[in-house]
Amino acid sequence: APAEIVAQLGPQPDAIKFVNDVRARAYGKTAAFGEGVRYVEVTNGGTGYTQAPEVSIIGGGVMAEAVAVLTGSTVSRIMLTNIGSGFTSEPTVIFKSLDQGSGAVAKAVLTSRSTLVSNLSSLQTADADSFREAIRKERSLELGYEALRRFDLVRWGSYIITMKNVANDITLTAPSTYAYAARHGNNISDRDTLLAIPSRELLLNRKASPNNGW
Repeated sequence: APAEIVAQLGPQPDAIKFVNDVRARAYGKTAAFGEGVRYVEVTNGGTGYTQAPEVSIIGGGVMAEAVAVLTGSTVSRIMLTNIGSGFTSEPTVIFKSLDQGSGAVAKAVLTSRSTLVSNLSSLQTADADSFREAIRKERSLELGYEALRRFDLVRWGSYIITMKNVANDITLTAPSTYAYAARHGNNISDRDTLLAIPSRELLLNRKASPNNGW
């Protein structure tokens, strides 16, 4: 998509659709599962519980599951273990006491996939530069925690400035015990935008030379 934008001097409908398709999948709008339970809010923790009561989520959809968490003798929160699917209305949360505890009340809140707007905004597709930035942001979200961001930043020519900014932010905001985390960004140089050419390749090709800094 970025190459197409540059070549055509503007975001093309197909390219926009591809990005919107990725976003729709991330928002859960492409799955035919309906709504799920987003969270369960405790409105009354009850009293007298010595062990967590069983939790049932009944009606409106299927397969939602949760467990109760106690603080002292009251239910302080509900932890979802399965958000379920196919919900068209809010279910009822029922507690089954396993001891003498009673009075706990909770309310289930559903997801809002059907009403969420996942498409890029008109500002993000207004011109080539805006769309390019939208794609770059989308890649950081879609590929998060996959250790691929560095290659994108190097390719875009923004690796060094990004790492310097991260290091500066850490220096200004992190507790002193975590100040060391800024070292990598502070030590970044042009050398780090390249990989070392293996010594075997240099030995086999006498006309080859190491990359700058290596």
